[in-house]
Amino acid sequence: MPGRHLRRGRGSVLRAILVVAAALVVGAGLGAGGSLLLEERAGDERTDVRGGEAPGTAALVPDPGPITIALVGDISPGWALTDGLGRPPEDLVGPIADVLRAADLAVANVDAPIVTDPDGTDVAAAPPEVLEALVASGVDVVSVANDRSLDLGPGGVYELLAADEGLGVLVGVGADETDAYQPFVREVGGHTVAVIAATQLLDPDRIATDTAGPDQAGVASAKRVDRLVAEVEAARSEADTVVVYVHWGTAGESCPGPGQQELAAALVAAGADVVAGPGAGSLQGAGRAGSAAIAYGLGRFLADDPTDPRSGILLVQVDGRDVLDIEWVPAVRAAGVPEALEGSEATAAVAGWDGLRECTDLTP
Repeated sequence: MPGRHLRRGRGSVLRAILVVAAALVVGAGLGAGGSLLLEERAGDERTDVRGGEAPGTAALVPDPGPITIALVGDISPGWALTDGLGRPPEDLVGPIADVLRAADLAVANVDAPIVTDPDGTDVAAAPPEVLEALVASGVDVVSVANDRSLDLGPGGVYELLAADEGLGVLVGVGADETDAYQPFVREVGGHTVAVIAATQLLDPDRIATDTAGPDQAGVASAKRVDRLVAEVEAARSEADTVVVYVHWGTAGESCPGPGQQELAAALVAAGADVVAGPGAGSLQGAGRAGSAAIAYGLGRFLADDPTDPRSGILLVQVDGRDVLDIEWVPAVRAAGVPEALEGSEATAAVAGWDGLRECTDLTP
């Protein structure tokens, strides 16, 4: 698939977050280092400083400094998405996109098939333009490893791959299992980051047909724990930071189920530094598990469903394998579009989000 090779990341970006913080959001960091939105990031290049060193002296390689990874939940088809695609691409998710653009790497999930003529199908689907609009809104990586992306059948894989042609942002799907489990890799801020996507949620009647295999197109299944763990271990040997984006959770539940917790533990043991994803349709707890960051439920980001309008952006600041800070930028979906909360509303929303951690084994 295009673009799945090592690529140069965007330029220094956290300077822009200073403006975003003042204009849009009030978050609360979990770590002791203060708000991610108020920290300066180091330069983008890992540079050898060789001028005048004595013979035999090792070249000095400056620490590139931390980077910030932004993760959001489901992008679902409906009138909110349709209206968004009627605006300029950079306006798809509204002003909160500035937070995504300011991050070093941003990850989202499109919870739907992507087809050329979505109106001509009998299932909820999105047009290829959704990928271009997400990129314009600051998203770098788009997972389609979920239980909805192949609602039109196994042939939907090739529609997804065609939509990604020239963009190279999709992850979690492929013409075979090697392609589906292959990580998205990018160098950002002097760090090599690998993003792997998989789904724990699959239609019971379609597990065999939707799961990518040696000679079968499909999505990366997190039910194949050994296969997913092997991919994480392989990425660990090559990348400074490994992110696993999982579609998981029980609909409507605010606490993670045993399957989520067991999978997260296995992925962290294999070398994942960040494990996060949506799937339950509601927010679930987030925090630290040892040296890793885990977020069990990112909720919906752009979606019509009014049952739980809470939304937001998870910001994880990392320096290689070190998770320095975890921050929630709270939002509420108004007419399906996430709008950043401010002031006392933001403070209350973050407190509520912190409270979701009580039914997990995570720490702040």
